[in-house]
Amino acid sequence: LFTLLGFALRLPLLHRFPLREDEAIYGYWALHGWLVDPLFLQVWPDKPPVFLWLLGLAFHLFGHAPVTADAAARFVNIVAGTLTLPVLAVTARRWWGDAAAIVAALLAALNPFAISFGPTAFTDPVLVAAGSLALALAARRRFFWAGLWLGMAIMTKQQGILFIPLVVGAWAAGFRE
Repeated sequence: LFTLLGFALRLPLLHRFPLREDEAIYGYWALHGWLVDPLFLQVWPDKPPVFLWLLGLAFHLFGHAPVTADAAARFVNIVAGTLTLPVLAVTARRWWGDAAAIVAALLAALNPFAISFGPTAFTDPVLVAAGSLALALAARRRFFWAGLWLGMAIMTKQQGILFIPLVVGAWAAGFRE
């Protein structure tokens, strides 16, 4: 229910604001990667490739004409932000029980910053989704998958390395149970 609420609060903002400069350059790099150089061997963007690949896929699926490109780029983060909600709830339930899961899901769904930042074409919502999934998997002792998603977080944005202490802490706590 909270996941649907979070999606419903983010989706109306799909066309609310024009793309900022960084968002536009990410779109350019994504199209270049999708159409010309998928490994970014000719153009070296200042971001790791995962987010750019996801943008390229969104442009491929929804179109990259000016009418659809903004919505396609923003939809990636709306989906990432929405999928983060159940991941946070599952993690809270694992550590603190059902009541904590409900509170975590509700707070994340209604967070004004997450709602307003969700429909952007910045890298952060995908970073948070991947890092949160790594944390949730480490809390469930799925260490291979936690490491894989931690790597995805780092390959989405360099600041993904800041999830390392959280994932390692969850991993260490998993051995004490």
